Amino acid sequence: MGSSAKHSFLVTLWSEPRERDPDESRPWRGSVEHLGSKRRLYFTGPNELVSFIARYAKGDKQGKRNDPPEF
Repeated sequence: MGSSAKHSFLVTLWSEPRERDPDESRPWRGSVEHLGSKRRLYFTGPNELVSFIARYAKGDKQGKRNDPPEF
């Protein structure tokens, strides 16, 4: 029987206020943390979030492949 890996992530989303026009759509920002390794990524779009999680799903245990800089 093969081993299965489980990964847990904490995803936090927030919107940033608009300085010029408060009625204008507010941009969303976020962070994702892989709870096992404590690696964190701050992102501005869903593609970055999905890419970060996909690295772990593909078996890259450290999530290091082409990682963007951490903050």
